Amino acid sequence: MDEDEAEDEGIGQPTGGRLDEHPRHLWRVLRAAVDYLALNTETGREMMVKAKPYPDPFVFSHLEGHAGAELGCWTGILDQQAPMVVFAPGTFATKDAGNTRTKVVGLFEAMDVHTCAIDLRGFGHSSELHSTAGYLEAMDVAEIARGFQANDRITDVVLVGESLGASTVLGASRHEPDAIDGVIALNPFADLGWMIRRLAHEPPGWAPARFIHHAFATFLRHVTGDEATTFEDYLLASAATIGISPLELVHEASPRNHVVGTRVPTLVLHAVDDPVIPAFHAHVLARAARGNPNVEVHMTEMGGHASFDLVDQDWYWETVVGFIEEVSA
Repeated sequence: MDEDEAEDEGIGQPTGGRLDEHPRHLWRVLRAAVDYLALNTETGREMMVKAKPYPDPFVFSHLEGHAGAELGCWTGILDQQAPMVVFAPGTFATKDAGNTRTKVVGLFEAMDVHTCAIDLRGFGHSSELHSTAGYLEAMDVAEIARGFQANDRITDVVLVGESLGASTVLGASRHEPDAIDGVIALNPFADLGWMIRRLAHEPPGWAPARFIHHAFATFLRHVTGDEATTFEDYLLASAATIGISPLELVHEASPRNHVVGTRVPTLVLHAVDDPVIPAFHAHVLARAARGNPNVEVHMTEMGGHASFDLVDQDWYWETVVGFIEEVSA
């Protein structure tokens, strides 16, 4: 797809105004911070599963990912044939976070589809696994998709991911293209190396990016016992743990290196006002996918970082539901 075409598709634009002016935006940020603090401790995770379970028929369990890795998940299976939607949250988020739960349960209720929300490596009930920033995570999700395709009640498998989860589902579709029928990637990074450099330096002044910089530093100290203080150090350790070079990890986890060969219908949504992953990542993906009719990159003026539902809830649900219905028809 051409870069210019990415901004002129028929999906349209959300019309709810700027995210930072939305009355629920601050509440969502605070809610996400509290969820992160609660859900990234063993006690907090177990309490959340018991105190705030997903509604029936969702069941908490672990699904097998790449090389036998066990990933925490909530899965809702209907007593009928229907598509399965697998949701992959972003960095700091988990399947039990309030923002994730709202979207997953909302999708389940809106469409009567099977739904699964998973914890990526390094987070929630998958926190014992070392995060590889999308490299092994993509293989995990591909393996889970392949497993769902063997279920007689599941007619199609569609992946939805946000941020790191978005880059993960883009990668998953190249590992198991015959097991995945569609991909929605909300605000993915195109190149992991660029994100490493962005997170390595503290932005000047007060801005969302500066808050994110300190949040990452705190997260790294927490999960590594103060052994890593930068994202680069953490990924160096990740590469060593799985026996590959850092350059190979960065290359394999960067969707721009693989999206041109995507065989699965894919919708990338990215907002110009994203304070976490700059919008140029979407332009890079559009250029990388040029000539591939399976990939649509759509830019919006507003939406923040995977917060399209706050800016314009109707637009968000129409876009997501419409795509799922199209690829699973």
